[in-house]
Amino acid sequence: MRKSYEKNLTFNYLIGPDVPTGLYGDPTRINQILINLVNNALNFTEVGSVQLSILVVEQTEKDCLIQFQVKDTGIGIAEDKLESVFERFTQADTDTTRKYGGTGLGLSISKRLIELQGGVLQLESKLTAGSTFYFTLPFKKVDLSAVLKRPSERKVLFSDRKLKVLLVEDNLLNQRLALKMLEKFGFVPDLAVNGKVAIEKLKHERYDMILMDLQMPEMDGYQTTIYLRTVMKLTTPIIAMTAHSLIGDRDKCINIGMNEYVPKPFIPQELFNKIIELAETQQGSDDEKTPQYSAPSPLIDLTYLKQISGDNWEFEPEIIALFIQQIPLEITLLDKAIQQGRHKAVKVFAHKLKSSFSLIGIQEHGLLQRIEQRGAFGGPIDEIKADFDQLKLIAERFLKGLESLL
Repeated sequence: MRKSYEKNLTFNYLIGPDVPTGLYGDPTRINQILINLVNNALNFTEVGSVQLSILVVEQTEKDCLIQFQVKDTGIGIAEDKLESVFERFTQADTDTTRKYGGTGLGLSISKRLIELQGGVLQLESKLTAGSTFYFTLPFKKVDLSAVLKRPSERKVLFSDRKLKVLLVEDNLLNQRLALKMLEKFGFVPDLAVNGKVAIEKLKHERYDMILMDLQMPEMDGYQTTIYLRTVMKLTTPIIAMTAHSLIGDRDKCINIGMNEYVPKPFIPQELFNKIIELAETQQGSDDEKTPQYSAPSPLIDLTYLKQISGDNWEFEPEIIALFIQQIPLEITLLDKAIQQGRHKAVKVFAHKLKSSFSLIGIQEHGLLQRIEQRGAFGGPIDEIKADFDQLKLIAERFLKGLESLL
């Protein structure tokens, strides 16, 4: 994982040899739980390692009980804090809070997600001696051989809409494959070999869709998208395409202004569907040669929170209250880091805020992404301050809106 590399930590994973290949469960929720727990472990570990283990507790012919463990060699948790760590932002002491900035909402959300699936999130920890978070969930086994034997229904993926699609890709093999696929879909493809070439084409041509590779020389997909959205004010839908599907990449793409995310090698059906859906959404929004972009007004979208909570009317206010409690602190920490010109701290606090904002469904128009990037690469403090001032105004409006919900 990227964070373990940045902190020079060892990240290991162990999947027991008797873990069945096919299990019936909720991959989205389990993925979110493991991301939260692993990120939390990496955040509070400065030296040593983090290990994710997936082991069979017991199994029958049709059922399987799996235990998930995330173990770290980090700072640990005092005995009197073990019960409260899942419920609110609690650290061992004020020095830890200043250094790490709080556990965030990850543990509380993970606990709830596990409970919704019939499990219990447990913790073993000693101060300065690391922590182990673990939970056990039941699964039904899936007979993959039977699934593979089912006759497949071949669908003809073709559209009579001659959509102009700009492929931004530097790899020759990927270019040939993607262009051929787009032609078979019935679209009209064009190619830009990097972000700079794409920008020049988009200054003179109108496209219905942009397929954006993330890793490119000269100007990568992230930099190109930020330029298209903030400088050119372009609203053309952008689908990110990458062979490096790292944790958090999709959120990063969406936060800077991309509309969708497709891992490579892409599945033709998935790519086709996303292009058609985005094109239908965009249709009729503008037909001018140079579309004008206007940032949408701030919006609170609690869809994700409601999905997690299962519309639990007690849980949602609890998370919103935690958000209202924590965000002013994180805003203050980010403000101080900017005032003091501490770029590394700016990156860390902006990343934390971005995660919290995404959970509540706050649209902050990529401001935190830009602040985080400029913090990571030592960008001009005055530009960071300008984005931060806009962010504070948005945060104030959202906090008032959230308070009214309670």
